Amino acid sequence: MFVVVLGLTISPWLIRDYRVFHTPRFVRGNFWAEVYFGNLGFESHPLGQTLQYQQMGERRFIEQKQQEVFEYIGSHPHEFTERSLQRSLSFWIAPFWASGWH
Repeated sequence: MFVVVLGLTISPWLIRDYRVFHTPRFVRGNFWAEVYFGNLGFESHPLGQTLQYQQMGERRFIEQKQQEVFEYIGSHPHEFTERSLQRSLSFWIAPFWASGWH
């Protein structure tokens, strides 16, 4: 039953992605764009003023951000690791401390 409900829930996205990208894609994602924004800045965010997302389209925009993230990680591995750990800790531990459960 769970699989049926899951299938019915995500099928609109799967159909949309196939129609837009003309290739089967399992639920599109903006993971690489989020990694980019978290490490390299928000200047090219879709709500920003560069209009890069609107001009390039979703797929090319995400692919470009992925490439830029790989270049950044390759040239700044320690900085990337430090920032990632810091964000992870603040996400998982800060709510714990803020709640008064410490």
